[in-house]
Formats: sequence, structure tokens, C-alpha cells
Amino acid sequence: MSASKPILRTKILDQPVRIYRRYTREVRRRGATLGHVKIWGRDRSGERKWIVDLSPDLQDGSLEELITVIHELMHVADWGRDEIHIDRSSEDIARTLWRLGYRKSSQDATDGGH
Repeated sequence: MSASKPILRTKILDQPVRIYRRYTREVRRRGATLGHVKIWGRDRSGERKWIVDLSPDLQDGSLEELITVIHELMHVADWGRDEIHIDRSSEDIARTLWRLGYRKSSQDATDGGH
């Protein structure tokens, strides 16, 4: 794993999350796996701390990127949920947001996650 800086630090249900765009053992070049989430520790209160790795192969601002981000963050929000539920829900949510016109803007990457 590289010592790269996260593209975003945020919280999901008060759990810290760091999001990276990089290849890892789980996220391979031009592979089927476009994202991966894992627990990387716990904070002082015992809450899980998470890392989400996104494939650099994902087109920045694409629908596929939106689906992948929602998919991985849903794992953070509900770790015990089965993969079929996560897959279907993340695709439905992303496609609904896409149809409503939600798109990534240049400001999104620079607002510090606020």
C-alpha cells in the first residue's frame, strides 16, 4: 500500500473514513474490483476507522464512480449487510441521483469534505 494522501476524509455515522484513489492488492489495474473498504483501526471511543480505496481506472465524475463510492460507503454504514443488498441499493441510489442531475464539480474535491 502506498503512502499516498487521501483524496477525502469524512465521517459516516460518526465513523472516520479516508478515501484514496489507488491500486492495492484488492483494487487491481483494469480489474473487476473498482473499490474496496476495510477497517484500519479504532478511535479512542472504540468506533471503527475505515479506508476506502477507489480504482484509478474509474472515470472521474462518471456514473460508475458514483455507484462505486455509494457502494463502499454503504458497507461502512452497515457492515453486516449482504452484498446483494449493497449492490442493488447502491446502483438504485446512484442512478436516481444521476437522473436528478447530481454530478461531481471541481469544487467538490477542494471543499475539505464539508
